[in-house]
Amino acid sequence: MISVHNVPGAFSSGTPKYEDFRIVMEEIVRICFPNELIPSPYPYGWPDAGELTAGGAFSLAWRCLDAQFWGVAQRRKRIFLLADFAGPLAPQLLFDVFGETGNCGKEVT
Repeated sequence: MISVHNVPGAFSSGTPKYEDFRIVMEEIVRICFPNELIPSPYPYGWPDAGELTAGGAFSLAWRCLDAQFWGVAQRRKRIFLLADFAGPLAPQLLFDVFGETGNCGKEVT
């Protein structure tokens, strides 16, 4: 399992727009599925949270979280991306463990 984090600007950066985050996800997916292509979300953009799964063989999940809701006295949004190369646990770890599937503007308790 790997974990990557980056600033939310990665959701919309690149040429064409939204391309950078698509490339990151595609390269991670290609570790298990070398010929797989991830489509662009154009014209809508990437959501603050989402997941990709391939049955029980692979899973990837991402979520935008703000540090102010995690005990830090500042607003610092980051994208967290988890990939489980051996199973379906990435979405469960990123969403279910924290008890919510909402966006980064909600406090996680």
